[in-house]
Amino acid sequence: MQLGKRIRDLRFRRGLTVQQLADASGLSKGFISQVENDRTSPSLASLPDLARALETSIAFLVVEEDAHPHVVRWRDRPTFHFGANGAAVEILSAQPRRQ
Repeated sequence: MQLGKRIRDLRFRRGLTVQQLADASGLSKGFISQVENDRTSPSLASLPDLARALETSIAFLVVEEDAHPHVVRWRDRPTFHFGANGAAVEILSAQPRRQ
């Protein structure tokens, strides 16, 4: 999801107009409109103001969601065996792509 769309969606969910978001964030109505329409990007200095006004975190605004679900096939699952009774643990989640 693009940043502008995320800001607009969150503004709608909060029931705010562009003017109300502008007043709450201290940014101009025109600037917010440009951000929401992806004509410009907010600076690092203005992100905290937008996040505060939208009652969310900066991370929520900028972190991209993983668009592709991870599928772990049964034969690809790491399995760990414990003890003589045959107990085993299979890892069902995908391995992270980054540390």
